[in-house]
Amino acid sequence: MLLPYVAMMFGSAIAGLAAFYNAIVIRRFGLAFLSLFLGFATWFGCLLGVLSAKDAGVDTVLLLIGARVLHFLVGCVFYFLMRPHLSGSTFLGGRTAPVRASYFVALAIGWYLPFRVLLLLLGAPIGK
Repeated sequence: MLLPYVAMMFGSAIAGLAAFYNAIVIRRFGLAFLSLFLGFATWFGCLLGVLSAKDAGVDTVLLLIGARVLHFLVGCVFYFLMRPHLSGSTFLGGRTAPVRASYFVALAIGWYLPFRVLLLLLGAPIGK
């Protein structure tokens, strides 16, 4: 469940990059480029939607919650796209991706990332 977590914290573009890396590790190149495209397309769509809703006078808190929900759902799509290709355990004999290091990096970045940069990554440059 790394990809929905990363998508909710940092946006679908960053989760798309993580999914791209995971797909390259397991040598699924079509899935890699699909993940990259889906992540950046969702980020761009969210950016346009947030800017349009902000111009229409929608509350900032609702925009941020909506952006996080959208990115979480896209992260779930990444998870379900990757799930058939990753066994999740070396004991099962299948291919695995490095997940533990990714959680630590995401947690560390989440602590030290400035709020405005986080909003930009979410596709919601709405300020504080």
